[in-house]
Amino acid sequence: MTTLPVSVADVKAWLKVETTEDDALIEGLIGAAASAIETEASICLTEQPVRQQPVAGFPRSATAMIRLWKAPVTEVTAITYLPSDGGEALPMTGYRLVEGRAGGILPAAGEAWPDGLSGAGTVTIDYVAGYAADELPAVLVQAVKLLVGHWYGNRGEAGGGIPEWLLPMLRPFAPVGLA
Repeated sequence: MTTLPVSVADVKAWLKVETTEDDALIEGLIGAAASAIETEASICLTEQPVRQQPVAGFPRSATAMIRLWKAPVTEVTAITYLPSDGGEALPMTGYRLVEGRAGGILPAAGEAWPDGLSGAGTVTIDYVAGYAADELPAVLVQAVKLLVGHWYGNRGEAGGGIPEWLLPMLRPFAPVGLA
């Protein structure tokens, strides 16, 4: 994550902080909160490139989908695979993106998965996941603010993960099967 999903000014207003003394701390907490939320919910709060290498390669069945690990997916930029003859990596062009919480990649209609090697590192999927700056759902903006507020108010205490009370806000965004 390179862009903050919520501005320092918005978080300071939420926290009722009026000085600039803690701006760097708050900025760091926003980045850490966004990262923790992204990891917990398997989402991207801001648009960012993702590279995924499915552990087993392509599925055996043409109707089996490769689940994408991060959501929401806005674009698949490339799919490459190692062919079964062990040659150079090849691009896969006949695919379709299944959007939504249970999203992933399927072969295009009437197509099958390519005959490729199986195992880790044999298929690479590059895609862009995340929300545009003006499209981040309000509940996720609030989750970042609440987590920053929790950490800001409890500095110096042990722990620093996501509190249990915040998890229900994230569940609706996690891919099906990960919530």
